[in-house]
Amino acid sequence: MRDEFRKLQSVEREHRRMQAKQVAEQQQLLRLRNELNELKKTKVDLTGAPVPKPFDQLKLSHPYTPTLEVDLCVMQVQLMQRIKEEARRAKATELANMKKLAGLEKESRKKDNLIQKLQNKDRQREDFLKRSTDEVNRLRQQVRQVTR
Repeated sequence: MRDEFRKLQSVEREHRRMQAKQVAEQQQLLRLRNELNELKKTKVDLTGAPVPKPFDQLKLSHPYTPTLEVDLCVMQVQLMQRIKEEARRAKATELANMKKLAGLEKESRKKDNLIQKLQNKDRQREDFLKRSTDEVNRLRQQVRQVTR
C-alpha cells in the first residue's frame, strides 16, 4: 500500500512538472509571438527586398499533429532566420550608405581643391595687377620729376 501511495505521489509530481513545463512553453510561445509582432511593427524595409510572410502564414508542424514543442522550435528557427536576414539587409544598406558617403566626401574634397586652386590663381592675378599698377605709378612719377 505504501508503494502504491509513493507511486501515486510520483505520478502526481510528474503531472505537476509536466503542467508547469507546458505553461512555461505556452508563455515562451506567447512571448515569441509578441516579439514577432513587435518586429513586424518596427520593420523598416530600406532595400526594397521582398517582405517575408507573417508568422500566421508560415507552415508549422503537420496540421494533424499540433505539438507545441515542434511549433516552438520551428518558430524560433524562423525568427532567427528573419533576424539574420534583417541584419544582412541592414548591413548591406549601411555599406551602401557608407559608399555613397565616401563618394560625396571625395567629390567635396575635389571641389575644395578646385576652390583653393582658383583662389590661389585669383590672388596671383591680383598680386601681378598690383605690382604692375605700382610699377606704372612709379614710372609716371619719374616722368613727372624729369619733366619738371
